[in-house]
Amino acid sequence: MKSNRHTILLALAPAFVLAAADSTQAQTEQSPPSSAPAAMIEEVYVTASKRTESIQEVSAAVSAFSNELIKSNNIDGFTQLADITPGLVSRNNREGNDITIRGIGKAFGGTSPVAFHVNGYFVDTTEPFYDVQTIEVIRGPSGTVYGRNATAGAVDVKWQRPVDHWEVGGDLQVASFDNRRLRSYINAPVADGINTRLAGLWEQRTGYLDNELASGDEEPESFTRYFYRGIIEGYLSDNLRVALHAIKNHKKTNAGVVASPSISTRQSERYESFGVKPMPLDLLKVRSQQYQEIGPVVDKNSRLVADLTWGLEDLWLIGNMDIDLIGGVERRRLHRYNDLDGSEIKIVETDNYLNGVGRNVELRFTSQNTNGVEWILGFFWYRDDDHEDRYVVARTRQNLGQLFFSPLDLPLGLAERTFDAEVVTRDMNNDTKNEAVFLNVRANLHDMVATLPEVELFAGVRGNRDEYRLKVERDTAAARDQQTGQPNPPFVVSDQSFNAPGDSTATTGEVGAKWFYSDEGMLYGKYATGYKPGTAQIRTDGALNQVDPEFLNMIELGWKTALFDNRSLTLNVTAFDYSYEDLQVSKIVVTGIELNNAGAASIRGVEAELQWAPTHSFLAHFSLGWLDATFEEFCGRDDELVNQNTQPGCDADQPHNFKGARMSDSPELTFGALLRYTHSLEAMGRLTGLLKFSWSDDYQRRPYDNPIDRVDAHHKTDVRLNWSSPTDRYRVGVFVENLENHDDIFTHHFSQPDPGNYSLIAPQPPRTAGLIIEADW
Repeated sequence: MKSNRHTILLALAPAFVLAAADSTQAQTEQSPPSSAPAAMIEEVYVTASKRTESIQEVSAAVSAFSNELIKSNNIDGFTQLADITPGLVSRNNREGNDITIRGIGKAFGGTSPVAFHVNGYFVDTTEPFYDVQTIEVIRGPSGTVYGRNATAGAVDVKWQRPVDHWEVGGDLQVASFDNRRLRSYINAPVADGINTRLAGLWEQRTGYLDNELASGDEEPESFTRYFYRGIIEGYLSDNLRVALHAIKNHKKTNAGVVASPSISTRQSERYESFGVKPMPLDLLKVRSQQYQEIGPVVDKNSRLVADLTWGLEDLWLIGNMDIDLIGGVERRRLHRYNDLDGSEIKIVETDNYLNGVGRNVELRFTSQNTNGVEWILGFFWYRDDDHEDRYVVARTRQNLGQLFFSPLDLPLGLAERTFDAEVVTRDMNNDTKNEAVFLNVRANLHDMVATLPEVELFAGVRGNRDEYRLKVERDTAAARDQQTGQPNPPFVVSDQSFNAPGDSTATTGEVGAKWFYSDEGMLYGKYATGYKPGTAQIRTDGALNQVDPEFLNMIELGWKTALFDNRSLTLNVTAFDYSYEDLQVSKIVVTGIELNNAGAASIRGVEAELQWAPTHSFLAHFSLGWLDATFEEFCGRDDELVNQNTQPGCDADQPHNFKGARMSDSPELTFGALLRYTHSLEAMGRLTGLLKFSWSDDYQRRPYDNPIDRVDAHHKTDVRLNWSSPTDRYRVGVFVENLENHDDIFTHHFSQPDPGNYSLIAPQPPRTAGLIIEADW
């Protein structure tokens, strides 16, 4: 932080000058009502069911976060959002969309079970949380309106929409790890009924690991990026709205991912025999030369989306109806270089180039009547085409047959020596298709017949058809003795190409009821199903691995209420029970990712969210989760276990029986609290103190119930102090995140070639301090 002190002092000076100017203006201008906190919990509206409705009336477990909450707490990714969302675990090291909901997460090499959306459009990659209206996190299978890959839930990030007057604003952040971030937005009217809004950011940051062979911006995962987006929206008539959205993201990573070898691996004879110099017994210190050999790599992605809403009135037999059409295209070009051993010797390193394009379109017909019966009829079309080139190098002292899980007849009498192996995959093409049709109907008995109770019945069904095709131009695995360089050319373990098609169909849906027992209280119950399609991949031994679809059934009960006449307290409680079949689980191996199907799993839990505003100055948000997620049937292989003998009920290919093991990323208990207190400074504005506290029980990185995968129970505290001018035009904030400085938490595990040696990936952010200056006009 020493390098930041002068910058912070210089930044504070103009902030206080602005405060004096704004204070003078405030003496003649009355502060807008929105500048003071309210003693009543504000009604929050969401679109979790593809309709706009109060969060307290949605028959689902939904957490919604406003722009004000996101800005005041500097939430810019799922890692921070998970602190205050029950059932949500982030496996990112600050940014990214690798999240788990209720124990259901993305299997490496598979598709995410969380359906990510931006402005209602299904996306493959997420983006920074800036200038957003709300972020909605829907927990539980949402297979009716959100489709196949929504077994865990869905996320919808909604941008601020354009308005009919000028707005300009931005902020500057200076923080630890050489973090500099500049963000800004501008809103402008274009013509009568047509408005536009642009937003963008520039950011640079060094990584959290210390590479002893590098310095400054060459530390692992150090990056510079710019991101900008725009939306133009217009009303062609009173009932016809058209909008065009676009984004562009450019990220230059000066040094890629470097894994941290475990303490036992750092002390192993194996590293020494490979020529690795003694490494410090500190997980935050590594020694990698990849930044010198590869240099900076660039990731790019762009997206263009158009959407239309057309309101039709007094249609025959239908009444009023909205037609929504949203479609677009997303392009991505990624380069990933990973040093997975964390040393100066090439023990395990991967180099991947990915080019992909995704397209999808959704058409919805939504009733807008008041006769008690509402429905949504929709159609969804999706295409995704990825091309990847992959290069893997690995050094191992074990028999090559163990490395590639395949019996090999080695030439020249080679036995257990040190081998250098390499895998080259050229043009691995994953082509994915999905078509779906869905219908959701609900009927309010009281609206239909006034003498009936306030009970709403609902049901939905979705038909899915998925196709995939894995085509590989050539996949070659070869090896040679490291000491002698023999054989030359290297011994070829496998050399082949693939063209593997597959398809699956499934019908998902939900049925349930909700009872509005008072103006402020609601009970609901529902039964829902979810589905994630199968896929194909190349196994470690070069064979084709067909992965089956996964299915789940869920029963969920919920209670939502607002207490006291002024709605100063809201409480939402949910209980759920899942039955899972063929859950897709994965592990990272030397030559890539291996997916398998666990036979069955059960998930049950309780979640609660409470908001309390006892005074105009104080607001509290609490979240609590209890989760029991275990495997009922699961035969797999943990390469870290010394005993590789086949256990009862399993086979030689998947020898270990993990029945009863906890699912990965499934802490039994979690708790989060967000406290805000505002103090008026009269003509000098106001001070707002914020405290965010989260606690997580211990959990497993992998689903193998192995002690080395355990992430210990831990807690984290963030504190902030924000000053706002009297008219809320200028703001200055200082913050410290992870006050405890827990810097030894890694969320991913990588098994190195020789059993007993492994690395850790994705360190969680250590203690971070910084300052933000913000202005809006």
